[in-house]
Amino acid sequence: MKIMRVLRIVLLLALAGSPAAAQDRWFHLRVNHQDGSENEVSINLPLGVVTAALSAAPANPCRARCRMELGGARVTMGDLRRVNAHLEAYPAGGVAVIREGVELRFRREGGELVTAFDEHCGKSGEIRMPAALASALSSGPNQSANLRAAAAYLQTSGAGEILLVGADDSNVRMWVDADPSGRRSW
Repeated sequence: MKIMRVLRIVLLLALAGSPAAAQDRWFHLRVNHQDGSENEVSINLPLGVVTAALSAAPANPCRARCRMELGGARVTMGDLRRVNAHLEAYPAGGVAVIREGVELRFRREGGELVTAFDEHCGKSGEIRMPAALASALSSGPNQSANLRAAAAYLQTSGAGEILLVGADDSNVRMWVDADPSGRRSW
């Protein structure tokens, strides 16, 4: 029941339009597997729909702890907040963490937060996202992801990469541009 109410609100907001929708920008998500399997994902949505959905999300979408998985290791929003604070204070440095058998190395490169990971089973990869987006996501209270701040970031940022994940077995890419087809190459 709550999901239907949220979906109605999102649709109303999307139909009403938003600053991002007025600029005709599109959100794209691609997942490609290196093994050539047919299990690939390709999503193209008007950015206004994405930002409306994020803006309509509950203030605390994760009641206990929001966490993401980086290279097989669970990282909380609090962890991301501490990494961001350290890298803002020491931009030329980096942070290395070993968690659940995975070595995570965080650094800033230009305006991006870069996370390299090496798993104990030999897999490795790299994750890139705008540092301002990482800061927005981790700005929620306690362990909450701040989805409204992420929506505000998307509305005000220009076209470009949102997330790149390159791993041994798959690639994930999220970006915003003016092309509804999302045909841009990797």
